Amino acid sequence: DVDIILGIGFATAIHLSKLPALSKPVLIPLAPDPRFSGSPLAGGVSGKKNLSYLSYPGGVAEDLKLLQRLTSAKRVHILVDAVLPQLLPRVGAVLARLGKELGTPLTTIVAGESVAETTQRIPPDVEALYVTPQVRLSDDERKALIGGLTKKGIPTFSMRGRIEVDEGMLATKTRGTDMVKLARRTAFNLERVLR
Repeated sequence: DVDIILGIGFATAIHLSKLPALSKPVLIPLAPDPRFSGSPLAGGVSGKKNLSYLSYPGGVAEDLKLLQRLTSAKRVHILVDAVLPQLLPRVGAVLARLGKELGTPLTTIVAGESVAETTQRIPPDVEALYVTPQVRLSDDERKALIGGLTKKGIPTFSMRGRIEVDEGMLATKTRGTDMVKLARRTAFNLERVLR
């Protein structure tokens, strides 16, 4: 018999949070920002029976402001994984609203099936590129992508964090997700639900 469901991955998190009812407790240790995913949120919690998730909002607006300040870009491009628009259909509307708030047009570039295809999709007139996590890339592919963007002379800002700056991106505002801390918090939440 199942006592609890542990949802791993953004796609799983989005699917589980959109189910109308959950008969078993569902814990999602790493969920996308509810502003983008549309996951329920009421008073800092899901507000939905049997749904608990941990979300680490990356402060996209703050990231984009800092990128604009660092580069003086009049327009910012955002590189997203190919599955993101399918998983988060409202991401386009959220980014359009965010662009208006910032006074900077935001243009989405959808990553290709390979590093070479993704690099080719970057227009030559890109002034600044905000790079969201490319979760389907291996470490070597991610490093190759960063190297290709650097070779093109594109100022890049990592949403993921410091590891990508160490690999060649211009800047980040985030240290990244502390996976040990996340694992501890998840274990604590599992124990609390199972008591």
